Amino acid sequence: MKNDPSKPEMPQGAFFLIVDDHSGRDEMNLAGNPFALLQTAGKSKSSESYIKYEWERRLPNGKTTLASWEVSGHAELGLPGPSDELLYLVLLEMTREAAVDGVWPQQVHFSRAALLKRLGWPDTKQYYTLLSDCFARLDATVIQARHSFYDATQKMPLAFISFSILDGAQISDEPRGRKAQGALPLSFFKWSDRMHASFNAGNVRSLALDFIMSLEAPTARRLFRYLDMHRNAQKPALHEYKIGLAKLRDHLGMVGIKYLSVVRQRLEPAHTELIARGYLAGVEYRKGASSEMAVYTFADAIKPLKVAPTPAKTPVLAAPRLFEAPLEPEPQIYPQEAFEVFSALPEAEKTRLRDLARRDIEPAFWDRLERPDSPMALVLWEIVQREHAEKFA
Repeated sequence: MKNDPSKPEMPQGAFFLIVDDHSGRDEMNLAGNPFALLQTAGKSKSSESYIKYEWERRLPNGKTTLASWEVSGHAELGLPGPSDELLYLVLLEMTREAAVDGVWPQQVHFSRAALLKRLGWPDTKQYYTLLSDCFARLDATVIQARHSFYDATQKMPLAFISFSILDGAQISDEPRGRKAQGALPLSFFKWSDRMHASFNAGNVRSLALDFIMSLEAPTARRLFRYLDMHRNAQKPALHEYKIGLAKLRDHLGMVGIKYLSVVRQRLEPAHTELIARGYLAGVEYRKGASSEMAVYTFADAIKPLKVAPTPAKTPVLAAPRLFEAPLEPEPQIYPQEAFEVFSALPEAEKTRLRDLARRDIEPAFWDRLERPDSPMALVLWEIVQREHAEKFA
């Protein structure tokens, strides 16, 4: 397999123990609830700039209430996506590294070139623009939480809170010779008061950031963050975790997906990758009392996990056992047929569809976007089938 020049080079066959990977941190509220999209939500720009879902939650006093999580995004750039989420995790780790006597700073200075290197992105004009857009989206994102934001100082969820992730960012060109003088870089980002307070209240968990950054599928990264938070919420760590499929869809931020059959389809590449990498031992779907359940079995916590990117051709694995009867009609995605339809389109239309698909795919994998055999291209084929449905009749 040819190395992707936009990803950090890792030796093939390298291993590490995931229990020894404490290379990152994750704020607990944002580990359990989404602030970024995993896929486009449709043609409407407004629908792509908003996440909202509700669920029943039992409070510490034993009463049950309706909890909600609402996220609004940038007026023009929309909600954060996979690239922004990866930047958020790297910024968290940079903040932890800058802590003094255990106190995390609210404002952190950085070098643009060094930050791009940590992200595994090329030091080019295209990625300078991507980086500034990511900061703009994180700065503009506003979250409103009702009984869904856990306050570590009060030891309970707040009845209501409205907050942002960042409270400003600045990217500056460094004057020549400034670094040699030992001065702080001119570029910086500043966490919001609420996020900063949550960090210093200890509402963060250890995260295998190196492992996350080596995963190919954005959904695999999001699913790993969510599952690992629940897996390690108690000691000893859970061997099995069950969750309603509709609830999992909402907590992963799968906006605009109505059919559970599509949720299963979108989760399949993540399941395949996490099983191949040794984190999951298996996945199956079971019929629950009121809804379909996803059941995850974790692999041995000390099993060596591959750091190297997964091969382009994914090994054949035993498929998860599907629900006996689909709850709703299952819209199928036909990669080869979609590829042929896409290939025949005018170049201007191809460019438009590529731009839509790239919102959901890490820049490091844009070169795989039009390959019929790549799971990274599924989002493009879904858009092609939606936008040109008449060609699939």
